[in-house]
Amino acid sequence: MHNPIETSTEATLLLDLEGLHVVKVERDHDGHRIVHVVTADESARACPTCGVFSVTAKERVATRPRDLCAGGYPYTLLWHKFRWSCREPLCPRGSFTEQIPQVSAGMRTTARLRRACGRAIADGGRTVTQAARDHRLS
Repeated sequence: MHNPIETSTEATLLLDLEGLHVVKVERDHDGHRIVHVVTADESARACPTCGVFSVTAKERVATRPRDLCAGGYPYTLLWHKFRWSCREPLCPRGSFTEQIPQVSAGMRTTARLRRACGRAIADGGRTVTQAARDHRLS
């Protein structure tokens, strides 16, 4: 990858995914935009099972949840986040990754993308296959 474009709070506002902060936007060798984000919501460190906030980062991971196009063009959302260790002795969960309301743990799409697909089917009269294809989903 090359041609990085350092971004700021304005890029975060433009992306408008609450709980995520844009750190960099770049283009790959094909000209496709890659938007690098990190978690900006402190509550993402809370264990989803017991609710205790973790202070022990286990490792850094990256996920690529699909999102709506921006400015009419697709982009890759690359979320750099932490896997945390839950240190609550009574909690059965050993570790967890950060999650935000727009992208729950294990989800491969943003909530707004799922809503847009649902609207395309319910209000737009599209078939499930058409709505998925229009939103770059399988």
